[in-house]
Amino acid sequence: ALVTALYRCGIPRAAIALGMHATEEEMAELDRMPVVAPEPEDEVARLRRLHRESPGAYFRTEHWRKVRASAVQAAQGRCRLCAAKGPLQVHHATYERVGCEREADVVALCDGCHARFHGKQARAKGRAA
Repeated sequence: ALVTALYRCGIPRAAIALGMHATEEEMAELDRMPVVAPEPEDEVARLRRLHRESPGAYFRTEHWRKVRASAVQAAQGRCRLCAAKGPLQVHHATYERVGCEREADVVALCDGCHARFHGKQARAKGRAA
């Protein structure tokens, strides 16, 4: 389908949804796809191993930068819980698909909501993960 082809060419899911009259079936198919264009299987395995061994290094990869940017763009620069605008952190709702995250696997949160989610006090203002 055209929607899938556009996605595989690197066009963000949100742009496809806004720019096309996609059917519910096509949007459901997009929901099952990674947030960014899929990495080759060996790269996904490398990213998963990196995340297991050194999460900080994983969060510095180009792949994570793309996932993070996509999540922030999908949230329109606002916290998904309180709608605050400003620096956002992107939180994994699940680590099941690290290296090929789906849109529902990550959520953009402000510092305060992210800290509350983890049961911590708010981090220094302006820090984004």
